[in-house]
Amino acid sequence: MEKENKATSGSLRISEDVLATIAVKAASGISGVSGLIGDKNQTKPGGLKLPGQKPVKIQLEDDQAVLDLYIRVKYGSNIRTVCEALQQAVKEDVQTMTGIAVSKVNVHVEDIVFEEPQA
Repeated sequence: MEKENKATSGSLRISEDVLATIAVKAASGISGVSGLIGDKNQTKPGGLKLPGQKPVKIQLEDDQAVLDLYIRVKYGSNIRTVCEALQQAVKEDVQTMTGIAVSKVNVHVEDIVFEEPQA
């Protein structure tokens, strides 16, 4: 699905992939976010494979976007603080860059990443 905006001189279409890219970039700047879920080669401790899924899901309804982000958090981070910062950053970046109103940014913490001991 694409967001389409008709203007007097033509139309503008913004792909959901563009919104997802903006959200991923915003997430990369948040302290405590280890990464997003979605890499098909990810494994959990013990070798358990994680199912491949998109790290960002987007629904466009009534000229507003609802984003769902699936993230991994660094061990020791305050999960609530990380999620609130992520919600704010994603909402601001998407609205500023696209002009599309964001009604919700739902953050799903899917994993905690422990630091590997340095050799």
